[in-house]
Amino acid sequence: MTKQRALKKKRARTISAGDVGRFLKHFAATLKDPQTGNPAMSDALLNLSTILIDAKLATVETATTKFVDQGGFDFDDDIDFGDLSTEAVQKALTNSELSRAQLVILGVERFGIARSRLDKLPRDEIVRLITAASQHEESLDLISEEARRGGQARSS
Repeated sequence: MTKQRALKKKRARTISAGDVGRFLKHFAATLKDPQTGNPAMSDALLNLSTILIDAKLATVETATTKFVDQGGFDFDDDIDFGDLSTEAVQKALTNSELSRAQLVILGVERFGIARSRLDKLPRDEIVRLITAASQHEESLDLISEEARRGGQARSS
């Protein structure tokens, strides 16, 4: 067997973290249907797939080790992104330790942005999109507050 052919065979057996991530993403889609699948498992697999896809060409072992070493599985600090205040969202967006996967979860849980849309964007675009959603929410809150004040002033 030639050296080049041996190298091709070896490469064919190597599966990157990105490859596994893309597989999990497609597999998660099959579980999404609440009647025939498992939506909770689908969401968990999507979160894991995002982490692995971000690792790109690294081996799965390298990607998961690096993720764990960076404190990626800190279950004591599990954040409920759906209940974050506007101020907490702004603080989270400036936190460089917040992973891309966590930003995706923040966008989905807090603002209802489609996960499929966020999964395609680079980190800075995700931050921009969440910032815009947060500012939009602030604007609506101000308009609502002014409307309540205006209604009370007229009725007095």
